[in-house]
Amino acid sequence: MKKMIFILLVWQSMTAFAQFSDNFNDGLFTSGAGTNREVNWSGDVSEFMVNSSLQLQLNSSAEHSPVQLRTASSRLVHTCWTFYVKMSFNPTNGNYTQVYLASDDANLSAALNSLSIRIGHTDDNLCLFQSVAGSSGKLLIEGTKKRLDKSTVALKVKATLDNSGVFSLYSQLDGETEFALEGSCVLSTIPASQWFGIICNFSSSNSNKFYFDDFVVNELDANDNPDTDIDLKPSLDSLDVVINEILFNPPTGGEEYVELYNRSEKTIDLRSISLATRKTDGSLQYIHPITTEETLLPPENYVLVTKNRTAVCQFFQCRDEALCVEPASMAALNNTGGCLVVLNNTNSEIIDQFYFSESLHSQGVSPKKGVALERISFENPTNEASNWASASSLSGNGTPGYRNSQSATTGITKVNKNVIQVEYPKQKGESYLIKYQLDKAGYNCRLFIYDALGRKAQTLSHNDLLGHEGFIPWNGTGAGNRRLPAGVYIIYLEIFDMEGQVQQFKLPVVVQ
Repeated sequence: MKKMIFILLVWQSMTAFAQFSDNFNDGLFTSGAGTNREVNWSGDVSEFMVNSSLQLQLNSSAEHSPVQLRTASSRLVHTCWTFYVKMSFNPTNGNYTQVYLASDDANLSAALNSLSIRIGHTDDNLCLFQSVAGSSGKLLIEGTKKRLDKSTVALKVKATLDNSGVFSLYSQLDGETEFALEGSCVLSTIPASQWFGIICNFSSSNSNKFYFDDFVVNELDANDNPDTDIDLKPSLDSLDVVINEILFNPPTGGEEYVELYNRSEKTIDLRSISLATRKTDGSLQYIHPITTEETLLPPENYVLVTKNRTAVCQFFQCRDEALCVEPASMAALNNTGGCLVVLNNTNSEIIDQFYFSESLHSQGVSPKKGVALERISFENPTNEASNWASASSLSGNGTPGYRNSQSATTGITKVNKNVIQVEYPKQKGESYLIKYQLDKAGYNCRLFIYDALGRKAQTLSHNDLLGHEGFIPWNGTGAGNRRLPAGVYIIYLEIFDMEGQVQQFKLPVVVQ
């Protein structure tokens, strides 16, 4: 990291004066005889003009889509870019703007190394792409979908790249008073820059409906970050927030989710946290803030992070009081495994990370699709394999936003034998609770009710995965959900693990 920061600082010193601004107030966008323009745009200059509002406007013959303009710019690290763009139409995958913050080639349509912002496309959003050696472009930041789904799109765009390689993208639509964060990422490689430019992609009906103004490329300072006035204190330390549950292979029609737990004594503003994944080479990719609105997570509390809470709650037992944030975008989690990273937005340091894998599921769990992995202990290391187990089937295969079915509370980890007991209903209509405290996660169970003559009256569980502790309810009914006659019955519970260890429990219970 020190080596990379040194390289970035060298690049910064080389580009300290390679900055420019252009508001077209002189009515020009190219330099020539008799002009004193410091900024000269080149490329398809015959396809553009400066209009009466002193804005750069596309004015194309409609036979040359896409068309482009560029100007010299070598500034990249420790830089802030801002500009205004307007499109008098609803963007589509054939009608949108691509702004190149950095390119090593004057021809923006060539095989180049570049960083570019796409404004509008199929998902009506802003996106950051990086092209390496002419690749088709890697998506680094995917902004809020449908944010640009308007008949006329007009907005200011702000982008920043700091000395540590953290890139942030912001937008401010006409009528808004502040910039909104679209996303952040860490650039693992940074291209050399010689050009800044724009490409307009359009159909014939939109050949004069692109407008640009107020291009500014200069050195980054504290005022360029719209969030610098946000108080994210108290500061976050490593493992203040930990990954507590993850569903990376959701049921068909469901949605992935991540559950975080605040194990510190601090109330944490979730605007200070981003989620990221690692590529196969270990570098970070797809860094996404989990929220841009003030959302407080008190000590010893959970937060569910998912793009679609409704899709999660279709398959799992959600609780209305559970805290949930729905980011505009999240990195997709690989169905078989990967690495999830929790980052501190204020300094890009890692708070927690988990190398998840379907091999961490409890033995005998099949299929694994639609089953969450749950952390057993907040105190044990995140990447200790024995600290993870499949959510119990009795809990619904997941506990999004609240205590895990496999959670080991204080004292449970000291249990050296398995404890089973029955709690009677406190009032009519309530269920009996067959409670268990087990010495480890991963037991399966069978649970039956027998009458006094040894006849099976009810089957409550045939092969369910249990948690560390919990309960199984029984409403006092037998086959067909009919209320059993008053009398003494036997609860027969058998627990077994994949090593072949079997324990049996028989408890009398009185039905009144």
